[in-house]
Amino acid sequence: VLMLLILEVLQANAQIRIEAPEYLVNRFKETDGRIQGATSTFGAPFYGDRVLGRLVYGPSTKGHSWCTEDDYEVPGVDKMTKPGAGYEEARLINIILVRRGGECAITQKVRVARAKGAHAVIVVDKADSPLTSQKMAHAIVRNDGSADNVHIPSVLIAKEDGLELIDAAKTHTVVVELAWNVPSNKAVDMQFWMSSASQESMTFLRQFAPRRRALNKLMNFQPHFTVFGIEDGEFATKQNLCWDSTGPDAGKWCAEDPDGPGALTGKDVLQEDVRQLCIHEVYKVEAPIKI
Repeated sequence: VLMLLILEVLQANAQIRIEAPEYLVNRFKETDGRIQGATSTFGAPFYGDRVLGRLVYGPSTKGHSWCTEDDYEVPGVDKMTKPGAGYEEARLINIILVRRGGECAITQKVRVARAKGAHAVIVVDKADSPLTSQKMAHAIVRNDGSADNVHIPSVLIAKEDGLELIDAAKTHTVVVELAWNVPSNKAVDMQFWMSSASQESMTFLRQFAPRRRALNKLMNFQPHFTVFGIEDGEFATKQNLCWDSTGPDAGKWCAEDPDGPGALTGKDVLQEDVRQLCIHEVYKVEAPIKI
């Protein structure tokens, strides 16, 4: 009997925390100086990774939309002191700002930025994009098929937020931290395909039960039961395997006979499937998810 387990996990979204200058932190006062962004699926970091650096920006001067190395210039890596720190100068890496759109995909822009010394890239969304800061957390920046050699993280942010950063980077030293924290206010969805007649399924559920209780609100568990239909077939076959053997629904819902010539039938399995699903639906506790 096929037993299938699928875990649906969340995309690693980045949070950009502005550390300096103070006036820019205050511009994002409602979010405590933080900007939410969508992490590219290529060059993606691990949960818990952080990148501290200064934002650098160079305008596109040749009309190539940050797609070629000769299209813009950025300063090299500098030494600075982290605001509020009590230690001496610390070396800050470059986080390059570019704009989305133009003649190439984001993957090419990131590749060019890496060649120009970037350790991370913030991509500001294009002017006609409908994505807002609130929607950006649900955006997905996909690999266009050419990003195998791109190994630095990149983050797409809303145009309104990005223009603030670009304007600040032109005249100030802007220090930011990119963080990919483990989401603590979300739950994993676990989809489990099974049959009540499968000993393997029952063994797994018994062994998994204490772990499921330990995970509690961090997991939404949804069982699914294997059901198939028989369009053609003898009456005896449908009678043995299906919920109905006559009428308009004959052969519509069927299940595997678990013991061959034994006393149990596919209809018995279906009835037990429904019973277990009913118990689950009545007594399950939904995990709260805050969006």
